[in-house]
Amino acid sequence: MKNKKKFLGDNKNVAILVLSIILVIIVVLFLLFFVLNQVKESQKIDASNYSFSELVNLFKNEGYEFELYYKDKDSKYFYTTYATLENKDNGISISKIHNNSIGTIFTFNDDTINDESVNLIDTSENDTVEKEQQYTAFENWLKKYNITKLQVSDMLDTYYDLHKDEAEDLDALINNALAY
Repeated sequence: MKNKKKFLGDNKNVAILVLSIILVIIVVLFLLFFVLNQVKESQKIDASNYSFSELVNLFKNEGYEFELYYKDKDSKYFYTTYATLENKDNGISISKIHNNSIGTIFTFNDDTINDESVNLIDTSENDTVEKEQQYTAFENWLKKYNITKLQVSDMLDTYYDLHKDEAEDLDALINNALAY
């Protein structure tokens, strides 16, 4: 007991003890920050050089589903195809719609942010706060996977071309839904 009182009674020893505790706390906080930063970095995916099939597998493993539709398949002027990449768990939907009369529409929506869809081709249409939020979410989504808008667009086009026999007739789906 005398040694303890003598140790704690000496101001120099108390200062060394306090500094040692502070140093240990700083080292632990630094290590914790470093480990958390490494975990965050390891969660980023570098898909910048992925092939079509690697991208498809990546998104399927991430919980995304491809949905394919067509409308007016036999029409010479109004044939439309829809290719969508969607993750219902995290609310993200990316769609590419081709219509032989009006052209192409390419959209992104994260329904955890708001109900708007952002135009990925003509970004001048994204003139509201809600659409700007969606576009920022799209940019962050691209950064998460380290991919480009062109990669996503090409993937949706290729997926539709390879699986067009699986596409569902949108009119038939709507009519069936209305019948119930």
